[in-house]
Amino acid sequence: MSKNTYVMLIAIMTACGGLLFGYDVGVISGALLFLGKKFSLTDQGQEVVTSAVLVGSFLGALGAGWYTRRFGGRSANMLAGAIFVVGAFASAASGSAETLTMSRLLVGFGIGITAVAAPLYVAEIAPPDRRGMMITLYQLFITIGIMISYMVDLAAAPHWRVMFGLGAVPGVVLAVGMSFMPSSPRWLASRGRMAEAKKVLDRTLEPAMAESALRDIQADIDSQRSQSHWWLAFRSRAARRALIITTTLAVLQQFIGINAIIYYAPRIFQKAGFADAKAALWATLVVGLVNVIATFITIGMVDKSGRRTLLIWGLTGMVTSLGILGIAFKQFDHAEKQKISLNTSAAPTVAASPSANASADVASPQDLPSTPEGSETLAWLTLVCVVVYIACFAFSMGPLVWVLIGEMFPLQARCTGNAIACGGNYFANFIVGATFLSMLSAFGASNTFLLFASVAMITLLFVLFFLPETAGRTLEEIERDLGEVTPSGQHPVR
Repeated sequence: MSKNTYVMLIAIMTACGGLLFGYDVGVISGALLFLGKKFSLTDQGQEVVTSAVLVGSFLGALGAGWYTRRFGGRSANMLAGAIFVVGAFASAASGSAETLTMSRLLVGFGIGITAVAAPLYVAEIAPPDRRGMMITLYQLFITIGIMISYMVDLAAAPHWRVMFGLGAVPGVVLAVGMSFMPSSPRWLASRGRMAEAKKVLDRTLEPAMAESALRDIQADIDSQRSQSHWWLAFRSRAARRALIITTTLAVLQQFIGINAIIYYAPRIFQKAGFADAKAALWATLVVGLVNVIATFITIGMVDKSGRRTLLIWGLTGMVTSLGILGIAFKQFDHAEKQKISLNTSAAPTVAASPSANASADVASPQDLPSTPEGSETLAWLTLVCVVVYIACFAFSMGPLVWVLIGEMFPLQARCTGNAIACGGNYFANFIVGATFLSMLSAFGASNTFLLFASVAMITLLFVLFFLPETAGRTLEEIERDLGEVTPSGQHPVR
């Protein structure tokens, strides 16, 4: 087996962690259409079931820092796969909303572990000139997992137990597949197993690069050997800058609303005019397909165009599409309020109509646009804007946040820094997932989307002014560029 093939096999197997992540993120959106009726869930009840996995992910991500530092990324990914299998079967067998919530908490714990361990493991084993592309495979598999979950939702509806149970498949693949993969050379070296580290480097790099990488790793370990506690690593300027940049981007990735749209896409399309559950799921499937296709843009360009360029273009498109979406909903919300105020007696008739009863999620006249013409126009405009938004996210903020988290931290701070950044991501994810339906109810769809557009603009400014380019650099070079003291005692200019 050639070096290139071997390295790609490692990246693909590790990316299965993204597959289980994406499947669980997407499957809940279709399942909610039927869980609401099964367990008599209110909007707040649906938010609890949805956000339980995010609480688990937050806790799993924080714990993954210690586990990965102690046992390595390979072992952490195996553990994540096993936890996810148990959680998927428990979710499918749930007989109450409380049991389902606890099962999804367990699923989230596995997701949090692999979210830290997978990008970290790939970043430490990939050649510098292909590191961005290989970490992006993790995000690609997230999008594939989301699309597969949408297809399962459509095919299995209304059998939500089947939807959850099939999530065990990627967990099995990850747990079993990673058992055949090597440990990270940097982790092996940090445990004093230099001979094993050299073997892995020889399998993944050309001889000259392998020798150079081993020397850099050894020098990095020697320079940080005096740091007896992990938190001392954050005394360095490089570690602090990496922590601030990655955690900020990780949090902003969620506050621009991506998982709110992924989780509640059928609900959004119902509100926009796709009143029937099947129609909403079909529209959601289109979103999932676009998500996958657009991610391939990053795979082809991330190591050529760089991280900053893709982020700038993607965020510009997100600001534009979210802004149009917010303005469109504002016009239709205004027309809707006028109609309701002039003809309140129509409410019982609409509530009893077949289209309103087509899904348990359509609970009131306010959930639907006011006129057939407005409904059709808003429905298709919403679909176009959501597709553009998803496409822009998929080639920028989606994969590149994970790339940056995986590659920016110095060795001593790498596991803990990854855990903190991922924990921030899931905490922000939890806040959005737990409040999105309430925000729609309290502020209206228009103001909610305009808020997301504002956050996207803030993220764009942050990238323009604070993010350095890391493409084509070794992990040790990135560390020096971020401000770590070089062997000669001089700080780099950047």
